[in-house]
Amino acid sequence: DILLAAKQDVGYTTVYDPAYVEGGYPPDTRGVCADVIWRSFRKAGYDLKDLVDEDIAAYPNGYLLANKKADPNIDFRRVKNLAVFFSKNAQALTTEVKPGNKENLSQWQGGDIVVFADSLLTRTEHIAIVSDRRDWRGVPYLIHNYRSGTKENDLLTIWPASITGHFRFPK
Repeated sequence: DILLAAKQDVGYTTVYDPAYVEGGYPPDTRGVCADVIWRSFRKAGYDLKDLVDEDIAAYPNGYLLANKKADPNIDFRRVKNLAVFFSKNAQALTTEVKPGNKENLSQWQGGDIVVFADSLLTRTEHIAIVSDRRDWRGVPYLIHNYRSGTKENDLLTIWPASITGHFRFPK
C-alpha cells in the first residue's frame, strides 16, 4: 500500500539530492519530494516510472517537458509531470482543507497525493503523500522530502504555497 511504503521512507531517505541520475533512480537514501512518490508506488506494486514514460510517449503535448523532449531518466521525478499524470490517471479530490470540519477532512485519506504550486519561498513545486496521522484539528500530516530527507510532519495547512492538486490512485 502506498501509505505504508511512504512511512518506510521516513528516516531512511536522509539526504535531499536533486541530482540527475542516468537510469533515473537515485540511491534509496537520497532524493527529492518526487522520489518519495515513485518509491512508495514501487513498493505498493506500481512502476510509476514506466506509467509516466508511457503516458508521455502517448500524449507528449499534454506534458510540460522542460527540454521539450521526453527524458525517461528524469520525467517521472518532475512534479509538473507527476501533476499531469495524476490529473489524468487518478481521482481528483478537493484541494480545500478545513481544520476541524469532519466532512471536509474525511476527504483527505492516507496514501493520497497532494501537489503544491511553486512560491517565492520554495522556488519549486512540491509533492507529498498524505499521512494517516492527524493533528489535534483533524488535519492530516504529510510524508515528503523537502531539503532534509523524508519526514512526516504537519505542514499541509502551512506549506508556503497553494494546493494545486489532491489525488487518489488508482481511480
